[in-house]
Amino acid sequence: MLQLHDLAKSDLDYQASAPQAAVDFAPGTTWVVFSDQVLHAVMGGQHMMEQTFYLQPADQLVPGTAPLAVLERQFGRVLVPRSA
Repeated sequence: MLQLHDLAKSDLDYQASAPQAAVDFAPGTTWVVFSDQVLHAVMGGQHMMEQTFYLQPADQLVPGTAPLAVLERQFGRVLVPRSA
């Protein structure tokens, strides 16, 4: 997912043509986003904290929505061998 994020940031054609939307929040507020399946960026603000959690897909509440599961469905094959 990080590679996809980096590719999108470095692709000037994508940056110029991709739909964008600004979402304004009141001063002093906080927002949280689950961004595994969304290309995103912060366009302004005073502070930003990013936290990454690594979970095995099988340990997630809905394993079928894990980024790995989504990619495997799109490619139609196993991308990461499962340990026995």
